[in-house]
Amino acid sequence: ISVFDPKSSTWTQITGTTGLPFTDISRISFTPQGELLVGTTWGAAHRAADRWHYFAGKRWVPNDLITGVAMGPDGTIWLGTGQGIGRVARIPMTLEEKAAHYKEITRARHNRMGMFTGISLNAPGDLDHFRRNDDDNDGLWTQMYIAAESFRYAVTKDPEAKKNARESFEAMLRLEQFPRELGNPGFHARSIVTIDELLAQQPTCSTFTQPTEICACKWQEWMTSSKKWKKWLPDVTGKFCFKGDTSSDEIDGHMFGYSVYYDLAAETEEEKNEVRGVVFRLMNHIVDHGYQLWDMDGTPTTFGRWDPDHVTMNEIRFK
Repeated sequence: ISVFDPKSSTWTQITGTTGLPFTDISRISFTPQGELLVGTTWGAAHRAADRWHYFAGKRWVPNDLITGVAMGPDGTIWLGTGQGIGRVARIPMTLEEKAAHYKEITRARHNRMGMFTGISLNAPGDLDHFRRNDDDNDGLWTQMYIAAESFRYAVTKDPEAKKNARESFEAMLRLEQFPRELGNPGFHARSIVTIDELLAQQPTCSTFTQPTEICACKWQEWMTSSKKWKKWLPDVTGKFCFKGDTSSDEIDGHMFGYSVYYDLAAETEEEKNEVRGVVFRLMNHIVDHGYQLWDMDGTPTTFGRWDPDHVTMNEIRFK
């Protein structure tokens, strides 16, 4: 965008290097306060107090090719497109109201057996039809949720917050329970799925009848650096599959969530003993295996390494 100042008869440029989000301009307008509104072939932009706000994608507009831009007296931004008009309005919220808004979304769509992670929409913009998926970091993300609800409980004493934190804490205990029942105490699986859930995701796996075969049928990743598979294995009941090759960032999340839950949400000695027990087994596992996280096959996981030789080698490599 080129701007001419008639007083000094000079031109200045507004470009990507000065903050313009996209430079294929379709429309230019101004707000009642004299702020710049820009429509482009890939979204719209609003510059207020030298700060740019960019609106693109189905979250903001029906189509990214902007044909008109305007702001109403109340500050609402209107964005015209060939597929309809987008309306961007600011809604005042307290922190508590904002937290409640996202809590409702999180629990309605992202809760899978007490674990929290992303989902897949069946169609863009359709929030009523979606698929809950397992994720490599189900443990890590869920521990963040446990910590958040524990913080909320400490401040508000809302029993719902305690109930939510407890539900997800029990899900995290299962991540350690399944490997422990198979002789690997302290090891935390990345995630778990039910056999029924797996078969719904991958119907071709129904050709197998044994839990070991069904779990092995689920998509597995070859880890080039460690020359091993990121495998799915059945639990002792044969009703669940759990994912191995857990990494250090997962363990970071577990230690954080467990500690916050212990300090702020676990009120009885029985609850505190549950946390003590799982953390005790986790740390003993790492120390007893030479500061390594050992997978179900008796070898270190790809990224569960804190042993001096491994850490020193990586320091030398990165230097």
